Amino acid sequence: ISSPGVCEKEPDQAKAVNCPSALLDALHPTTDVIFLSTDQVYDGLNAPYVETDEAKPVNLYGQTKVDFEKLLMEKCPTNAVALRSSLIIGPETPFKCRKQTFLQFVHDRLLKQEDTSFFTDEFRSVVFVG
Repeated sequence: ISSPGVCEKEPDQAKAVNCPSALLDALHPTTDVIFLSTDQVYDGLNAPYVETDEAKPVNLYGQTKVDFEKLLMEKCPTNAVALRSSLIIGPETPFKCRKQTFLQFVHDRLLKQEDTSFFTDEFRSVVFVG
């Protein structure tokens, strides 16, 4: 569940979905795992961050991601990696998704001529997936 608000409203579901320990138990020990985490594992007070900085999530979404990162590193220490992405951009998703990519969100707002507020005090690292 990638919505911090939904995670706060549905904490048990957020923990089950974002920290699927049974998934790791079901994998063959030599399976390579790439886990897409989030920059929301940081509190935002000491940016920019590097991978060795301590995670200090300020919401349940970030905490569930940290919890799974730790579990993943315990169970798959030599064949797993957690990527802490920020803003993912790329081509339109192949199917209609409830949560769009950032570019789809902006495009949709422009087409509908809807006023949209953006943060002006953030520095984000963009990841292109295409």
